[in-house]
Amino acid sequence: LNKIKSGGFGSVYTVQEKQTKEKYAAKIIDSSDIQSQKYVNREIGIMTRMKHPTIIKFYGYSLTDFYGNKNVTLIMQLATKGSLAELLSRVQKGLTDANYDNTARQKILIGIARGMMYLHQHHAVHRDLKPGNILLDDNLEPHITDFGLSKLINTDDTNNHTQSAGTFIYMAPEVIDIGQYNGKADVYSFGILMYEVVTDLFPYPEIQQQKITTFRLNQKILNENYRPQFTFPVKPKIKELIEQCWSGNPKSRPTFEEIYNRLSRNIEESLYNVFDSNDCQYYLDDVDQEEVLQYVDKIENDDDNTKIDLDKFES
Repeated sequence: LNKIKSGGFGSVYTVQEKQTKEKYAAKIIDSSDIQSQKYVNREIGIMTRMKHPTIIKFYGYSLTDFYGNKNVTLIMQLATKGSLAELLSRVQKGLTDANYDNTARQKILIGIARGMMYLHQHHAVHRDLKPGNILLDDNLEPHITDFGLSKLINTDDTNNHTQSAGTFIYMAPEVIDIGQYNGKADVYSFGILMYEVVTDLFPYPEIQQQKITTFRLNQKILNENYRPQFTFPVKPKIKELIEQCWSGNPKSRPTFEEIYNRLSRNIEESLYNVFDSNDCQYYLDDVDQEEVLQYVDKIENDDDNTKIDLDKFES
């Protein structure tokens, strides 16, 4: 019906099933070279194995497009509200969505954390977590997408690769430096994303304003522990969580299970403490707690607990 977006991987269109009139998203990828074929295999490999309400639904694929050309076509859930990146861009320009309040922000962060927790539990690292790869449905609930750079690995193990993967402002220092990553590199990316959602600010405005080069910014991140700046007060526990996520030391970063427990139910320990006052230190101001907890129940009760046997797949 219409093109949604295009990029290095190909293009995404809105398509309609002729009989049911149901609408879907079709990602059409030119798979004529080895690199794009690897991208396709990774994306299909992850999406066929990962089923969760916070991950975009995958319905199937074809090795040809709608015109019979040899372009792989993936059929996926249509996210009617576009990407989180598009929403944040509108907010930064003062064009706010009436339904995008702190309750929506909290649910977005909770949903992404739960989805990433699920991926890591199933031995998958995303490697390109960013607002552009978070799609929003009618209720502004998040769905993680774009697994072309993802890997099935033991997420606690460290892997070295000769080429960094991801989008540079969301790359962890160890990825920038020597292409080294494990699941904690995704946590770093989440920290930058969380900063954007909480503050409505672009992480590094000097890049937008062309006051600094990508190389110089990367050097500052590596050598000066440079990070996005908080220009107005943020709840202490929320700020602390963001800073823990983007710590220069991967071992100092929390797991997604810890992030999820804090954001969803304000639980800091793995075991629930009945004596804890639970005063919502990890909730943004004026959050509708009942709505948030209903969302938490929804995404927890629809978990797929199927375990992945890594021995069956290439890393």
